[in-house]
Amino acid sequence: YQRRVRAPSPISPTDAPTLSPTPTPTSPPTLTPTPSPIAPTDAPTLSPTPTPTSPPTLTPTPSPISPTDAPTLSPTPTPTSPPTLTPTPSPIAPTDAPTLSPTPTPTSPPTLTPTPSPISPTDAPTLSPTPTPTSPPTLTPTPSPIAPTNATSIPTLSPTPTPTSPPTLTPTPSPIAPTNSTPTPVNTTCPEQLNVLIDFYASTNGANWINDANWLLGDPCPNIWFGIECEFNASRGCYNIIAIVLPNNNLTGSLPNSLGNLQQLGTLLLSSNQIGGTIPSALGTINPLLFLNLDINLFVGSIPSSFGNLVNLIELSLGANLLTGTLPVELGNLISLELFSFSSNDITGSIPVEYGNLISLINFIGQLNSLTGTLPSSLGNLVNLEQFVFSNNNLTGSIPQSFSNLISLIDLEIESNFLTGVLPSNLSSTIQYFLLNYNQLEGEIPAYIFDNIIDFQVIFNRLSGPIPGSLFTPTLQTFRASHNNLSDVIPNELSTAVALTVFEVQYNSLSGSIPDLSALVDLQILHVAYNFLTGPLPTINSIVLNFFDFSHNNITGSIPSSYGGLAGLNILIGEFNLLTLTISPAIGSLPNLQTFIFQRNSLSGVLPDSFASSLSLEYLDVAFNNLTGPLPDTWTASSRLSQIRLNNNLISGTIPASLRNIPALDILFLQVNLFVCIQSGFGPTVAIQCDISSNPYQCGNSTCIPATIFGNCVVPCATPPPTRVPTTRRPARPTLPPTRVPTAPPTLPALRRPTTTRPTGF
Repeated sequence: YQRRVRAPSPISPTDAPTLSPTPTPTSPPTLTPTPSPIAPTDAPTLSPTPTPTSPPTLTPTPSPISPTDAPTLSPTPTPTSPPTLTPTPSPIAPTDAPTLSPTPTPTSPPTLTPTPSPISPTDAPTLSPTPTPTSPPTLTPTPSPIAPTNATSIPTLSPTPTPTSPPTLTPTPSPIAPTNSTPTPVNTTCPEQLNVLIDFYASTNGANWINDANWLLGDPCPNIWFGIECEFNASRGCYNIIAIVLPNNNLTGSLPNSLGNLQQLGTLLLSSNQIGGTIPSALGTINPLLFLNLDINLFVGSIPSSFGNLVNLIELSLGANLLTGTLPVELGNLISLELFSFSSNDITGSIPVEYGNLISLINFIGQLNSLTGTLPSSLGNLVNLEQFVFSNNNLTGSIPQSFSNLISLIDLEIESNFLTGVLPSNLSSTIQYFLLNYNQLEGEIPAYIFDNIIDFQVIFNRLSGPIPGSLFTPTLQTFRASHNNLSDVIPNELSTAVALTVFEVQYNSLSGSIPDLSALVDLQILHVAYNFLTGPLPTINSIVLNFFDFSHNNITGSIPSSYGGLAGLNILIGEFNLLTLTISPAIGSLPNLQTFIFQRNSLSGVLPDSFASSLSLEYLDVAFNNLTGPLPDTWTASSRLSQIRLNNNLISGTIPASLRNIPALDILFLQVNLFVCIQSGFGPTVAIQCDISSNPYQCGNSTCIPATIFGNCVVPCATPPPTRVPTTRRPARPTLPPTRVPTAPPTLPALRRPTTTRPTGF
């Protein structure tokens, strides 16, 4: 066949040079003319080039064409093998036009690329037909400048002998783009995955999301839809969806089953939304899935057993939903799983024995559910386990001795269950958090050696025996062992626990004195009430101490005046002890003191004026002591006092009218003292509950109020007080509260995770 190629240029209506035909060659060479400037007077002819042994490469060079004359590309005869011709440039006179000589046509079709040139409106080149070769060649004209007058001759490319092997021609770029260049592929999201995203957007009410930037606009991957991550699939030439990350974005509705079509998905993070419905079982078919986090949503139903197929899964977080049913046994197949959390649901049944196969598990979290049964001993196989949190369930039985094999364990929390038996004799020294509160554990606390223990809590159990001194390490911050039956003394090692912030051992049978606490400068809570402690109060230097209760013991001596430097102290309780001597004014001057309860001791002296001027004090109780002298005359109107209990002392003088200035006063008990007068202006509305009876009032005193009854404030005039002998007898030890048998798990503070715990989410 024959192909005609026309150069894209305007053609003059008068003159048109013609390309001469070229005979058909045996093999197809490709000719590339080289542009050359042509003289204005005569036009040289390009001579043929001898046949090379190996094919050279021809590169055409563009050249301008004058507005009057246009060259015509002549066809090239076919050589045995295609040679490469390189024309030599020469100037063309304005009267003569060079002629391109024909080159032999190759057997296989070469490609001719016309070079654009500006052509005048008077002359138009015409491409002459070429004889039909075995394969169609393509001619490439070479532009040359032509004089503004008529061309007399046209240079011709002479034929070249057939080379041994065909040469390769490389055209020189020209202002016009090639007509047969390979198009660049447009990369888009794989179609079936695009449809899933559209379905997902509609199913979760995407229009109401907090952020839906670029969704449904163009393609997800080039346009970067918010929360979508892509990866190019070279074999298909399209993008795979590998991550959907949309936490806390107000997603509602439900998840579509079509999510299972995202077979390259590696991360699905949708925590802290309001997605309801059941969890699609189709998610269990996405084999590459690594991270699945659906925490804090409204999912119902059970955990799909198909999740047991996700053998590459690293994180499975389903906490804080409305899930029910039992734990799927199939999840025991997830040997790559590192974090499994299903806390704050209503999962029932027991922990499957098969979960002992989760050899990669690091975090195992299932608190606040309704699990029953015992802890499987197979869990001792989880040698990589760092966090085991199953508080607030209904688990029974004892803690398996196999837990001694958990050599990586950091956080052990099984609070608020019904565990019985004794504590395992050996546990890993790596433990930092040991929380077994609210159970029915018995026996002694083993002398554990925890290298970096931070938090040790066993309150509300049935533990007995001494407190091991080995627990008090320099890293210990919290020690809580109240409401047990612990005996013996408080270990002296307590003085070395320099990082301690909380020490609670109330409601036990401890004896001896409280060790020196001067080095515990971070101590905030000290609770040793309801024991049999003796001796004086310890030295305390912690200015951050805010709670100290040593009530219901046999503490002797005085309240140290150094306690007046405990600027952070809010609550100081020492009732039912054997304290004597006076109260330091510095105590009443504590800037944050709210509660001061020291009833039923043998304190003496007067009540310091600093208590009457305190701006923080709310509860003042020093009843049943031996206080004497008058009350402070001026009680500040800015006081926050709600209760004043000074009854059963030896206080004398006048009851000041300034007590009425206290705006929040609810209870005023001044009965059974030695008051002789009530200052004028005291009034009937001084307090909601008021008792100033049993005092030897002298009603004839002109400065006093006449004998009367002021509302609830009983004032029997001239009634002598009964003879009072202050008691120092310690009251009977109160009955310990029964062991808690919860019908529903109590609310605990938010889960604290150790710093070594691998974080969830992305």
